[in-house]
Amino acid sequence: MTVTCTKVQDYRALLRAHEARDRAIMVANLDRVTFWSCTHTLVLLGVGALQVYMIRSMFEDNSKLGRLIRSGKTGY
Repeated sequence: MTVTCTKVQDYRALLRAHEARDRAIMVANLDRVTFWSCTHTLVLLGVGALQVYMIRSMFEDNSKLGRLIRSGKTGY
């Protein structure tokens, strides 16, 4: 009976160790996914703001960027 209890305790300790390792991996993956999701969101918002700025400057007469875009000259 004691040998069986010891085996069960050892098996449960092994399962707890696996669970702790898996939880640590899961938390690390969650942190990584959250970081890259926030990074992509910020880049997307920045590009959207830049596009709005460029489109608006195309319709303003006194904008240097608008004149450059309307003239078609790239400066090469």
